[in-house]
Amino acid sequence: MTIGNRISHLRKQNEMTQESLANKLGVSNQAVSKWEADLCCPDIQLLPILADIFNISIDSLFDRPTRKHNIICSSLPWDDDKTLRVVAFIGREIQDFKPIDTSTELKVTYEGDALDIQSCISVHCTNVNGDINAGTYVECGSVRGDITAGAHITCGPINGDVTAGAHIQCGDISGDVTSNAHIECGDIGGDATAGAHIQCNNIGGDTNAGSYIECNNM
Repeated sequence: MTIGNRISHLRKQNEMTQESLANKLGVSNQAVSKWEADLCCPDIQLLPILADIFNISIDSLFDRPTRKHNIICSSLPWDDDKTLRVVAFIGREIQDFKPIDTSTELKVTYEGDALDIQSCISVHCTNVNGDINAGTYVECGSVRGDITAGAHITCGPINGDVTAGAHIQCGDISGDVTSNAHIECGDIGGDATAGAHIQCNNIGGDTNAGSYIECNNM
């Protein structure tokens, strides 16, 4: 699709006339008509304005796919909130929040206490004073916040909710616990839901297990 065809398509899609588009750009109706007939092209200085009018990127204006996650290390889109974030790059391109290749294990080990951790891969650490969100598994000490992991979780006590794609083996858990596999831990303060068995001390809320349940207050 030519740039002229693209402008014509976007203009009609946004229910605009050639005159209304021309007024927004500060050009004549004839100029817009010539662009759409591919007799000439818009001035390069008008391209960002055109993209803004149609609420698209300049790449999309030329009918080119926009590169997602094309972020260099010196310009990451997060505030300086002291959260430890572990991401994976291929070249200069940041990958989606998921394992790049399930046949290859990627592991980052962090020494010392952390506030919050967000990782697209596994997390190995000591104590965490906030939340953990991991693409695969989590193995660490005590956690004062919530944990969400795509695979198993092996930790000390957890002072929050826990959600795992595989089994959970922890100390006491203050909040709700959800696992696609089994749960083996100390006390659970909230509800417990497991795809397989549950083995723990006491459960403060409701239980739902795909297999047997063994705990002191059942």
